[in-house]
Amino acid sequence: MNFLNDNLITILILLPLVGAVLTLAHQAVWKDDSQLKWVTLGFTLLNFIISLALIGGQRASDAGFFFEKNVPWIRSINTNYHVGVDGLSLWLVILTTFIMPISVISTWHAVEKRRTAFYVFLLLLESAMIGVFVSLDLLVFYLFFEASLVPMFFLIGIWGGQNRIYAAVKFFVFTFLGSLLMLVAIIALYYLQAGATGTGSFDYLTIMASLKAGTLGIANGNAAVLCLCLVICHQGPDLPLPHLAARRSYRGPDGRLGHTCRSSAKDGYVRLDAVQFWIVP
Repeated sequence: MNFLNDNLITILILLPLVGAVLTLAHQAVWKDDSQLKWVTLGFTLLNFIISLALIGGQRASDAGFFFEKNVPWIRSINTNYHVGVDGLSLWLVILTTFIMPISVISTWHAVEKRRTAFYVFLLLLESAMIGVFVSLDLLVFYLFFEASLVPMFFLIGIWGGQNRIYAAVKFFVFTFLGSLLMLVAIIALYYLQAGATGTGSFDYLTIMASLKAGTLGIANGNAAVLCLCLVICHQGPDLPLPHLAARRSYRGPDGRLGHTCRSSAKDGYVRLDAVQFWIVP
């Protein structure tokens, strides 16, 4: 039980990755993609059931996070694999794991081409989205956020509507450019932290504590955080350029939502909303 409590969030992130690998293995060994939807549905349902353990399963840490895990990763730049959930991100993780089986079921008879790739991308997207919600290190958050771009690009570009290639490229360009600005803001916070305390850090809790204490400098710290918030708004429906680009890809020539990409639409809207909760302190 202690192992589950200590590693619950890591299990939720890795389980879809294991499902993606087994999906590829199933196709490679049996050469039959008709059963892949059952494999994918099984892993998404299992992940949803496991995610319910987040509810009331552990006392919050001093910082107010549940199931917190902080392990050194790249010591040279002082970045850690630091994950945890609070009262908001907990429900967003459960929402993500709840939507994924629905996405699989909604395309049960709709996916007719490249089924292996479709279900693999769905599982990879689930893993990346959960990582976005639970990251407490800005660099880890950025890597998970960027990782979610790749499956979304292919889901839109392969199983989208009539203008799917155009929409996929537009979606990628808008979100990738915004991501570069996000990286600049994150690096700026790292160096501001290093200048104020002598040790740079990507840790969200450490940076927030320095901002509250005023050690980063009111002007510089607020400017970096404001830049980060604007980029996050750009990535989601608040500034709807990538949102509209993705939405266009889901519609066919008659303007109605295509059956094949309904799961892409569900997952895409979750991904576009995934970063919004980072604005909430």
